[in-house]
Amino acid sequence: MKTFIIAAFLAILGISSGDRLQCYHCDVCTTELQNKTTVCSDKQMCVISKAKDGEMVKRGCLDSNKCKTYETIAQASYYHHCCEKDLCNSGHLAQLSLLGCAIVAGLWLQTLL
Repeated sequence: MKTFIIAAFLAILGISSGDRLQCYHCDVCTTELQNKTTVCSDKQMCVISKAKDGEMVKRGCLDSNKCKTYETIAQASYYHHCCEKDLCNSGHLAQLSLLGCAIVAGLWLQTLL
């Protein structure tokens, strides 16, 4: 029975929507992080776009070839900072990885058995 529960738990963890990156999304960001997310297309990464003065304007997905570049939008220059992990574009908030959560959940399940 114990082996079946662990196998079922691992099978559930294996179910995903593929290898596509999930990122926070906002078009006009404020200091508060909203929990809206989006799934990136192939060859895209999570991005935080900031103006030269540090004002944050956007979180979401961006073509990887535009990362670490400046872009002029409405007469202002914005820098695109990209990252490659799920929900990594949160800014100041630390995020637990899926693997870390799975390990903690697995250890917790073992204490129940």
